[in-house]
Amino acid sequence: MINNYFEPIMPEKSAIAATAKSPNTSRGGLLHSTRHRSLNFRLPIHHIWFIIPLNLLINMKDVLAIILAGGKGNRLSVLSEKRAKPAVPFAGRYRLIDFTLSNCVNSGIYDVAVLTQYRPRSLSKHIGIGRPWDLDRKTGGVEILQPYLGRAESGWYKGTADAVYRNHRYIETRDFENVLILSGDHVYSMDYREMLRFHRERQADLTIACMQVPIEDASRFGIMSLGGDGYIHRFEEKPNDPKSDMASMGIYIFTKHVLRDVLRQVP
Repeated sequence: MINNYFEPIMPEKSAIAATAKSPNTSRGGLLHSTRHRSLNFRLPIHHIWFIIPLNLLINMKDVLAIILAGGKGNRLSVLSEKRAKPAVPFAGRYRLIDFTLSNCVNSGIYDVAVLTQYRPRSLSKHIGIGRPWDLDRKTGGVEILQPYLGRAESGWYKGTADAVYRNHRYIETRDFENVLILSGDHVYSMDYREMLRFHRERQADLTIACMQVPIEDASRFGIMSLGGDGYIHRFEEKPNDPKSDMASMGIYIFTKHVLRDVLRQVP
């Protein structure tokens, strides 16, 4: 089953915590009630409710994030002449890949693999051991994976799908239930927890984040045709005559065993 998940580029931030006075005790697991009483003065007892968003309760420890960061970025001309597109500076001190790495950490994902290829030195130096994102960990953290020579599989990545395929053994050996595949050169803010919750509730094999675009610009994107049940019935990569205005955001969640089985079928 393949789902679509609609997410705006800049989603509205939900409040992390709020307080309110109430005489009632907490009900359910979302509201936690505690009592505060003064030791020196006789004051009324107040109940403080901490409202915890549902997405903060989602377990993200079984998610492996794979960031595709080996693109040349030909349309950026001289900006990417000597560095990979995800390493292009943004607002002075930042790089494009900072958005994706920050999204991962802010979503509770601390197992990240970055797939590089084209002029990786600047990108590798910028990421380092991941300390600016709290990814310098003994367990998990960030790893940079580059093309390698081997007896059976070797050579440069031939595209994004091939980059994932060349690292299928790395994916198989990791103890995760879901694989989140991202682009390292997109500028956006997103909490992936809500998308993962959607993926699990639907028991989907693959969930793709998408957004509506003007129909005149649809030929620039991967376009999906959706059914009334929310499932994807057709996918076209940059069609000349798009039948839909629903574009892929390049954010994919695979159930691991499904991705593994698909990659094993590659000749």
